[in-house]
Amino acid sequence: MADHEHITVTGSTGYVGGRLVPILLQNGYRVRCVTRSVGSLQDREWTGDIEIVEADLEEKNEVYDALRGSDRAFYLVPRGVLGRAYWYLLLPAHILIWRKMLQNLVKLAEKGPRASNAPI
Repeated sequence: MADHEHITVTGSTGYVGGRLVPILLQNGYRVRCVTRSVGSLQDREWTGDIEIVEADLEEKNEVYDALRGSDRAFYLVPRGVLGRAYWYLLLPAHILIWRKMLQNLVKLAEKGPRASNAPI
């Protein structure tokens, strides 16, 4: 299942995101990293294994475009960076993300328990 799932990660240049991306790749996920500057990810050893999308997270349309086609997303940008822009620009995108995540959780729950070593 992981081989076909597409996960978008914001904040992949940060502490948590920079450690999450290789774990996702090791577990067979296709990963898209959203960044303000493509150059900020060029020095990572996993850069060749990801899709990089340059986007301004304060621009609603750029956020929607960056998320298009994703099965799941991790939003790892510190809240203080965006301030009020979050409530006006990103909240609608987060609602869509959470709705999709909840739909996926319901599907997983309907399938029943899985092996403890299976990828997330």
